[in-house]
Amino acid sequence: MRFSIITVNYNDAVGLKKTIDSIASQTSTDYEHIVIDGGSSDSSADIIKKNADKFSFWQSESDRGTYDAMNIGVRHAHGDYINFMNSGDVFHSSETLESIKTKLYDADIVTGNTFKPEINKLYINPYKELTLLTLLKHPLSHQSIFYKRNIFDQHCFDTNLKMMADFKLNLEAIVLDDCSVKIIEDIVSDFDVNGISSVNPVLYHMELQKILNEFFPRRVIADYQMMNTPEEIPLIELLPQLRKTNRVQKLVYQLAKVLLKITR
Repeated sequence: MRFSIITVNYNDAVGLKKTIDSIASQTSTDYEHIVIDGGSSDSSADIIKKNADKFSFWQSESDRGTYDAMNIGVRHAHGDYINFMNSGDVFHSSETLESIKTKLYDADIVTGNTFKPEINKLYINPYKELTLLTLLKHPLSHQSIFYKRNIFDQHCFDTNLKMMADFKLNLEAIVLDDCSVKIIEDIVSDFDVNGISSVNPVLYHMELQKILNEFFPRRVIADYQMMNTPEEIPLIELLPQLRKTNRVQKLVYQLAKVLLKITR
């Protein structure tokens, strides 16, 4: 089993060096490292050239942004699973890839937990399975996901989005295509909290709404908005056993899949 680790960078030489060192320190050598730099004007190109022997492919030229660069990286990836570890982000441990190899079980998508060291906070996926509702409530961090390479034969990152294209791809693969998902307990990555999703919550919610409007009929969106606020649903408050068995989430998930197929 071989991994493709893709690193996207633009004018973040310090973060790039940190990410390169993290990947190079992995005890497992069953990976290729691909670096896509957007034509940085800082010392990023020098760092890439000094470490060129560590990469299966690299380029430093203008692109159309982060998601375009991630798509470019995918086109040069030859591993069985792809992970996106962009500049400033690192694997939580030098043994992360070694541990992940034993837990893939041929799942289409494997996702673990994420640590944010700057604020000393661990983000743990609270759900045992991923559904439409759980994805909306708890978006996944691409740094902690391993995708089967063939997923990208059907999907790519939407370059019209600035910060939610990974969420959109997850929605398409997990909800529409019903890809198999394995949730593991490993802390996969340490996430750089200075990323765009951390500093621009307005754009985050605007793009989320745009994606929902693209895929879902308005009545499904309305149901999600109500279910996202449990106190607005007397039935759930009266019948807590439904919440324990996750039946409500499964019902909405199945309903959404049917409606999506009708509207596409």
